Amino acid sequence: MINGLLREADRYLVGAISARDLETYLASRLQGILDSGDEAAIELANKIDVGLMRLSDEFVTEAEFLQELNEALSGYLTIRVDQTSQLATVTSSTANRTSWGCFEEAKPRVTDLRLKFALG
Repeated sequence: MINGLLREADRYLVGAISARDLETYLASRLQGILDSGDEAAIELANKIDVGLMRLSDEFVTEAEFLQELNEALSGYLTIRVDQTSQLATVTSSTANRTSWGCFEEAKPRVTDLRLKFALG
């Protein structure tokens, strides 16, 4: 549940989809997210839903909504692995580093993974 939600939120943040597209995605999956019992997904879905409502009611600008959404996603770690060049990029709210690694098989694709982490 949360992976798809994170993917769509990321797509909105980079301008690949519109706020309306994000809203449509969320609306079509919201009941499933709520029924899943996945607390992290429910919390994130609620934050996105409230932000989208505030945006549509013009309580916030799109720039403010982008900032709020970025902050909501800041507790998740993104690992981008490009298996063609064997390059992994790790980004989080506190780190942004690139490292080389060895992969058993190189396929021409990129995979984004976002993980929730807690310190201490």
